[in-house]
Amino acid sequence: MVILPDDIILSDQPATRQLIKVSEDNNRCSVVALEKVDRKEVFKYGVIDYKKKIGNSFKIDNLVEKPKIKEAPSNLTVVGRYLLNSKIFKVLKNLKPGANNEIQLTDGLNYLIKEPGILGHKLNGNRFDCGNKLGFIQANLTFGMQDKEISQILKGLIKKL
Repeated sequence: MVILPDDIILSDQPATRQLIKVSEDNNRCSVVALEKVDRKEVFKYGVIDYKKKIGNSFKIDNLVEKPKIKEAPSNLTVVGRYLLNSKIFKVLKNLKPGANNEIQLTDGLNYLIKEPGILGHKLNGNRFDCGNKLGFIQANLTFGMQDKEISQILKGLIKKL
C-alpha cells in the first residue's frame, strides 16, 4: 500500500479498505484510488484512460502523468492511495525520469497494466489536497467540525475571526 501524505480522505469506510476490497474481489489485482475532477484541473494529476467500467471501478488501459488539458484521456485522476503488486519495485528500479525530470510512479504503473492489470476505483469519500495551504486548512476545519470533542470550540474560534 502506498499512501501519499498530501491527500487526506474523509470517508465512512477508509480509502485503503475500499481498495483492498476491490482487489480481493478481482483476483488481488493492483488498485489505485480515483477522483473525478474538473477537466480544467487534469494537468495537476495522473489521469487514467479506460475502456471498461465495473461499478465504481475502471479497468485501466493507460495512465498519463500531468497531461495537457486537451490531451487528457478522461477527468478521472489518481489520488494518493495505491494497492500495488510487488512487481512495481522491479519496474521502478529500471525507469528513466519522466514528467518534471522525475521518476514517476504513474509511469511505473503503466507496466503493471499489462501484467497483472490495474483497476482504478472511484473512492466513496471526500479528498482534501493538503499539498496547498487552502486544502490543508479545509481538511483541518472539516475534520475538526466532525469531532464532538472540539467542534463547538472550533466554531467559537471561527466566529472570533
